[in-house]
Order: sequence, then C-alpha cells, then structure tokens
Amino acid sequence: MALADIAPHAQTQDTRRDRGPWFALGVAVFNVVAYVLVLVVPYYAAGAPDPSAPQADGTWSYPSAVGPLLTPLVFWVLGVAPFAAAVVAGWSGLRLWFFRDVPRGRAPVWAALVVSVATFAWFVTEGAAIMVWFID
Repeated sequence: MALADIAPHAQTQDTRRDRGPWFALGVAVFNVVAYVLVLVVPYYAAGAPDPSAPQADGTWSYPSAVGPLLTPLVFWVLGVAPFAAAVVAGWSGLRLWFFRDVPRGRAPVWAALVVSVATFAWFVTEGAAIMVWFID
C-alpha cells in the first residue's frame, strides 16, 4: 500500500488573466463603431433627410472605394449587432451578479454593460428610424 503525500503544499497564486470582460467590451465597442460607420455617417452625409421626404439618390461611401470594405459591416449591423449587444449586456449582468464578491476586474464588465445597453437602447429608438431610412 502506497502512502499518500499529505504534506501541505505551498499555495500557488493563480496568475491566469481573465480576458472575458475585455472581449465583451471589445464586442460592445465594435458594435458602436459599426453602427456609426454604416448607419450614422451615411445618414448625416446625405443631409439627415426628413423621413417623409423622398429618398436621396445614393448614400455616402457605398459608390466609392470604401464601399466594399463596409459591406461586411452592413451585414453585421443588420443581422448580428442587436443580438450581440443583448448577449453582451446579459453576460455582463450575470458576470456582475455571480462575481459580486470579487472586488477586482469589474470596470471592463461595467463598461461593456453600459455600452451594450446604450447601444441597444439607441437601436430600438433613434437607430430604428435610421435603419428604416437605410433599408429603404
């Protein structure tokens, strides 16, 4: 029968870095940048048209050389960004709740939560009108 090593071991400090909050903050900021580049800049470059006015002939940047670079962002904004903002907000809220006893590392989680909630709120209010303008 082998004897088990029951001598106390020195406590090792956990040096892993938690990159989850920074990834969530990156996704939230990416959503904001995508909204600005795809929806807000073309809307105001077209002269912020009145929704009841006829549609402008074209939108800024799409007939230019920048258009092909922004096309993937259009798909992101129209299909993924609202859900990504909701997921980041939900994940951040859960993270803050489950790790409420841990005092460190909460700033990026709070920042991701605030940016995602603000993005989602903008999307369902003012952003919805701009998106209707964009799709028309």
